[in-house]
Amino acid sequence: MKLPRTDWPRLEQLLRAVDQRTIQGLTADEIDELAILFRHGARELEHQRRLSRAVPQEHEQLVARAYLTVHGRKKVAARSLLDLVRTEVPRAFRAQAGPIACATLVFFSAALSGIIASTLDERSAQWLIGADALDSLRQGELWTRELVRMAPESALSARILTNNIAIALVAFVAGWTLGIGTLFILIVNGLQIGLLIPIVHHYGISTDFWDFVVAHGFLELTMIILAGGAGLGLADAIIAPGSLRRREALRRATRRGLMLLAVSVTGLILSGVAEGFVSTNSGVDFPGKLAVGLSLWLAMLGYLTLAGRSGEESADDAEALAHYAKRRKEKAPASRRAHGRSEGLKKKTTVSG
Repeated sequence: MKLPRTDWPRLEQLLRAVDQRTIQGLTADEIDELAILFRHGARELEHQRRLSRAVPQEHEQLVARAYLTVHGRKKVAARSLLDLVRTEVPRAFRAQAGPIACATLVFFSAALSGIIASTLDERSAQWLIGADALDSLRQGELWTRELVRMAPESALSARILTNNIAIALVAFVAGWTLGIGTLFILIVNGLQIGLLIPIVHHYGISTDFWDFVVAHGFLELTMIILAGGAGLGLADAIIAPGSLRRREALRRATRRGLMLLAVSVTGLILSGVAEGFVSTNSGVDFPGKLAVGLSLWLAMLGYLTLAGRSGEESADDAEALAHYAKRRKEKAPASRRAHGRSEGLKKKTTVSG
């Protein structure tokens, strides 16, 4: 059987186009052509090996690159934990930029609504922060002083950490409720912050409030929003999977969401330690606490936005091509059966005639 000759220059051209424009930059015909050339090239190399012929190294490299593009790197070699942290997690963050931006908008819109409501009538804060806490604020007492008196720093850090991680987990899992539960958590947390700000300023305890918040608040709130964004990513995959099957879209969103949840939990651990040992520590002045808070926050943002950009061909592009090839493969038998039935019907018609 004579194998079709592989157009190696064309295969190289298509792979170069994938590197430059990503899979989404190719047309459907070009994607189909790439998959076909990969199969032809692999068969040609295997045929040459069976005949004990020398196989050009450049052809082997092209087939290897095409295989990685079609099937994804994760099927060739397991990524180390270092590679996962260094590249995949920040890429997952950037891939979920839409849901994360939505979560950010919801949270700060709720916070702004809380500020307006509390400014107009401070009693509106009572239903969320409680009557006792509101009375303490009116007397110039922050709840943080009571927390420090009740427990040592280590116990306080563990208590706060457990609570925050539980909120992040619920915010993510609640994405399965089509995002309704996730939105509720984001709104409640945003409102709580917004309702407090005018009250602490009105009763002259804003200095103590910000002195407590700055060491951990930036990172803590960002991680809650990140978990909410991961949850909204699940909801988006369920509601609007786009060109993918819902199951495939949900699988991708879940994988990304779990990575983002891991980042959120890690960040909350850091903010919990800062809250327990820095925020409540009267021996650390405000500039020191601010420096700790901003350093943690900027380090996390820098990691998520800048890491993993070198050679970012994106696992999603490889998955998109693999998904396309899989769909083509699934449709091919049905098409051949339909074609066979059509040809059989034509033959019967011809014989009858």
